[in-house]
Amino acid sequence: MSDLQYQYFKGFFEGHEKYILTYQSWRPIFCEKVVVLLHGLGEHVGRYTPLIEAFKNKGIAFYGYDQRGHGLSNGKRGHVPSFQHLAEDFLRFLKLVSVHENNRPLFVFAHSLGGLVCLNYLIDYHQKGGVLPQGVILSNPIIKLALVPPAWKVKLATTVSKILPGLLFHNEVNLNDLSHDPKIAESFDQDPLCHQKISAGFYVEMLKAMERVKNNPGAILAPTLMLLGGQDRVIDPKESQEFFSNMKAQKSLKLYPTFYHELVHEIGKEKVFVDIDEWILGFQEKVSVG
Repeated sequence: MSDLQYQYFKGFFEGHEKYILTYQSWRPIFCEKVVVLLHGLGEHVGRYTPLIEAFKNKGIAFYGYDQRGHGLSNGKRGHVPSFQHLAEDFLRFLKLVSVHENNRPLFVFAHSLGGLVCLNYLIDYHQKGGVLPQGVILSNPIIKLALVPPAWKVKLATTVSKILPGLLFHNEVNLNDLSHDPKIAESFDQDPLCHQKISAGFYVEMLKAMERVKNNPGAILAPTLMLLGGQDRVIDPKESQEFFSNMKAQKSLKLYPTFYHELVHEIGKEKVFVDIDEWILGFQEKVSVG
C-alpha cells in the first residue's frame, strides 16, 4: 500500500518451532492504538486493505501476518500438521507487536479461520504467558461450518488423515459466496497468493478446534465484538450467535442480515467499518472517564 499516511513495512518473525512467517505493518506517524489482523483460510493479510484504508486517519497501526501455508509465508498450501501450531504462531506475533508498540492498546480483528485460531488461543493464553488483547473483533468466525462436505469426503478425510495427512482436497467454498460484489470472487480466483486447498489432516484438526471452542465459551475473557453476516453460506451464523450468548466476557453483537462471508469486502462494508470504529472508540472513552 502506497499511502503517505502510513509507514509500510514487511518483515519476518519466528513462529512455533522457529517457523519463519512473513508479516506486514501499516503504521501512522502518530499511533494511539494497534490492530492485529488474522486472516481466513486460503487468503492472506494483503486482502485487508479496505479495512486498513478506512482507518487511515484514526491513529491506528495495523499489523498482520500470513499464517503458515498461506500467502507470503512458508508451508505447503492448505496444510498445517496441528491446529495448535497456528495458535502458537499467533501467541508469538501478539508478543512481538505488543513489545514493538510499547504496550499500546492492542485489538485483534480475526476473520473466519482467523477467528477460530484467535478463540483457541484465548482459551488458555494465560497458561502460556500470552498477551490478552484489550478487545477482539470476530468477523464470521468458524465455529461451525454452514457448508457440510459430502459424507464420503468427511469419512475419507478422517481415514486418510491418519495415513496421508498432507493429502489435499478442494475446500468446497463457492467463491461467489464470499461477497455480493462479483469482483471479489474474480480477484480471489486470480490472486496467486490465494488458494482453495485444505489437507485431510488440517480438516480434521479444524473439526477438533471447533469442538474445543464450542465447549469453552466461558474461557474467553477478552471483550468481544462479534460481526456476523446473516446470509453467510460458509459458516453457520446461528451457531456463532449461540456461542456468543454463552460467553461470559463483555460482549457486543452486530448482525448484518443480508451480508455474505467476507464483511470487509461486502457491498455496504462501510457500515461494518463504522461499527468497528465506534466499538474501539468506546474503550477510549471509558479510559478517559476513568
